[in-house]
Amino acid sequence: MHIMSAKPKSLAFWRNLALYYIVFSFVGHWFEIVIALLIRLFWGVSPQFGIFDNPIEPYTIYGLGAVVCVLIATFLPNKIRHNFGWLFLINTVACALVEYTSAALIVMRFGHNLYWDYSNVPFNLNGYICLKNTLTFGLIATLFIISIHPWCEKLLKQLGHKVVNWIFIIMLILFVLATIYSAK
Repeated sequence: MHIMSAKPKSLAFWRNLALYYIVFSFVGHWFEIVIALLIRLFWGVSPQFGIFDNPIEPYTIYGLGAVVCVLIATFLPNKIRHNFGWLFLINTVACALVEYTSAALIVMRFGHNLYWDYSNVPFNLNGYICLKNTLTFGLIATLFIISIHPWCEKLLKQLGHKVVNWIFIIMLILFVLATIYSAK
């Protein structure tokens, strides 16, 4: 399993991580919309929070989660990186820490979590994380590291530095504009 085509000390490595942050901040929100639509369709339950209000808003927790999992996997020994069980366990803990820390920071800033509350879900911790979602995010992160991330790295390598630099600049501009628009 190939993790990063660029070396950690290179500018391309950090550019790629920033690109993952930007892209998966959007993709994570859209993925959540699809999941919410499926839940609404099959179980008749609507989400409590406004994920449908602004579909161009980047949900940066997903971008952060992608970057954290890529960084961790990049520095794992091959023996652990190629073991699904260990990778799943490590990604699950990483995702739980990202979600818990994000929720705690949101609560510190606004007095309550504006985005999610698992207080009524079994096996939750302060309403910030719950076992069901933690395991789900861990599985998604593991599948991301095993299949999607290597494909992305191969694509970025094939495109070459100049093209990827332009893609990064365009995505950064779109990210900033979407963030400004969403803050209104």
